[in-house]
Amino acid sequence: MDDANTTDGGYDVNQTWLNVTGDGHVSVQHPYEARIVEIVFTGVVTTLIILSNGVVLVAIATNSAFRDIRFLFIGNLAAIDLITGVTMAYNFVSIFVAEALSYYACLTVFVLVEFSLRMSSLSMLLVTANQYLLIVHPLRYPALMNAAVARRLLAAAWIVCAVIYSLPYAGWNGGGGTGECLLLLVFSDSFMFVWDVALFVVPAAIMVALYAEIFIVARRHCRQIAAQEVTVQSRDTHIYIYCRQLREVL
Repeated sequence: MDDANTTDGGYDVNQTWLNVTGDGHVSVQHPYEARIVEIVFTGVVTTLIILSNGVVLVAIATNSAFRDIRFLFIGNLAAIDLITGVTMAYNFVSIFVAEALSYYACLTVFVLVEFSLRMSSLSMLLVTANQYLLIVHPLRYPALMNAAVARRLLAAAWIVCAVIYSLPYAGWNGGGGTGECLLLLVFSDSFMFVWDVALFVVPAAIMVALYAEIFIVARRHCRQIAAQEVTVQSRDTHIYIYCRQLREVL
């Protein structure tokens, strides 16, 4: 890079470049304007996520009308989304504000982010599954879903995600040999592929299938209700005409 565009210990405000320190550590320097945009955007998004989900949690906790099983799933989803917002803020501060992170500190940053995002996917799947049972199998719903079952499902989701995202600390990671704190460097390609498919693609596909059947069943019920209403209206009209004729005769 041209020396005219840089200063000692600084960086060119118009370009992104790599800074190599004396001990061989490599860090990515970002343009000043880009960092300002990142700070503002991340601050706004994380604030909205934290506030909105905080309001949902307070509403569920303080309103006795929200004691239904479905609100247990919704409350869990709001809690994990709130954690996602907090981890996003922590991720930003750790990477863009801290001058350097050790490999395991960097790994922890991304483990928290990935854990919260994948837990959010599983939570949405549980919300969808609950709605599916409630709408498609309403008569069997009380036997299939209750508060105890819901708590066990939520506990299982938390435990599964916790075990999966402890694996990078056991050695299933990217090694971090470059010294950069980047997602694709701290996680191995195989780890990202396997668990992104298992915890994002598969739940998303299941949710699409469940909502498709929910839509089909709901549409069928709406047609049946509409047909019944037409039949009742038609029968009432005939009864009214018969009664009027009878009164005229009498």
